[in-house]
Amino acid sequence: MTWQRVCCQGTLVVVNSVVFYPHQCPSSQWLRMAALCWDGVHRLVPRSSPLPDPEKVTRLDEALGGILRDVRLPLSLPSGMTERFLQWVDAREGQLSAAPLQAVAGERYQGTGIFPFSKFPDGGEFVQALESRGLARIESQDVEVRIASWEEEDFYLRYSEGTADVDESPGTPVAEYYRLLDQGDAVGAERFRDRHLITVVDRQPILHLPLDIGLHYLAMSAFEVAGRDNRDLVAGDARFVDVGMYDVRALRGDVASATLKAFLPQNLNAVPVQQLAEFRAEFAAERLAYQREIQTLTGEFSEVASEGELHRVRDQVIELARQRAERTQRTYRRARVEMALQSLGVTLTPPALVGSVASALGIGMFAPAGIAAAISAFGLGMLMKRGSVRDERQADPWSYVDQAANASV
Repeated sequence: MTWQRVCCQGTLVVVNSVVFYPHQCPSSQWLRMAALCWDGVHRLVPRSSPLPDPEKVTRLDEALGGILRDVRLPLSLPSGMTERFLQWVDAREGQLSAAPLQAVAGERYQGTGIFPFSKFPDGGEFVQALESRGLARIESQDVEVRIASWEEEDFYLRYSEGTADVDESPGTPVAEYYRLLDQGDAVGAERFRDRHLITVVDRQPILHLPLDIGLHYLAMSAFEVAGRDNRDLVAGDARFVDVGMYDVRALRGDVASATLKAFLPQNLNAVPVQQLAEFRAEFAAERLAYQREIQTLTGEFSEVASEGELHRVRDQVIELARQRAERTQRTYRRARVEMALQSLGVTLTPPALVGSVASALGIGMFAPAGIAAAISAFGLGMLMKRGSVRDERQADPWSYVDQAANASV
């Protein structure tokens, strides 16, 4: 699939993807909604030992065409961002000092649902700054790890930007391993690898921090990643929504998802995944147009809002977006009724008949069987493709919300 769709009109550029933070793995419910909202979802993963996704999420991602994309955490943030982060820490030092220090790296941290905080395996200046404030502590533990013999050098280089120069010449174990994979013999390759496992001792640093510091740092990392290609931002943890509300990219992500979510069924997990995948493929252009409209709307508010005050207009922007989507939805539902009546040769539209046809078209009123049968005989699928309604719908970016809602029932 095309990973990034870029639409240029004037100086406005839309990159229809989002950075999900601070957790590594979104819930299946959120991922289904995101599949209707964005072309792709970037999520932050550590430079080593990322947590495996739950099988349910892995299967869902594959069925949707692989929308999750890993972005490795940088070894450090730009100096200006690090300074801002330490300012955030200093402003909350009293509150943070009262919080317990929790292990945020190593084997002890694998079950928390947030990936290991492996940005600074050897401490680094940032951790030293936290230590000087009494907000960090590092200890180490030795852990035995089983890896393939040809992976040893890469294993010890995993915290650096470099990679090992592995000898893959014919006759070497690694060459035989890849030969089996190239032949499609994954089982044979796995068995071959198992015969060449070695045990290495890994000295893992365990960084202890107040949990909010670790999560806030990951949020800052997400902003840095999103800024590279003008991606949206969405927080998977309600405590960290306000972290991004000073950034228009986070406002875009929140408005786009909140507006769409308001029209989707509460139990989106009940919708067949194949149905969602087909909708994604068919309405890719409409999805991009919807995101462009969101970017235009949030851009207008960001221009008039005072610096650092975007979070205060968040609810107003979401409400305005919902109103526009609802207005479009009402317009097209009324147009569907009028098209049906015209196709049946009806020129006068008494309220009872309008209500009956509205019901036949799924608008929620009770319909006599006669009208429903007549609509069915005409062929509702053909009916909806006729006239100017479809053309007008495609021209209105807000109609994507109604299309997504219809595809989810």
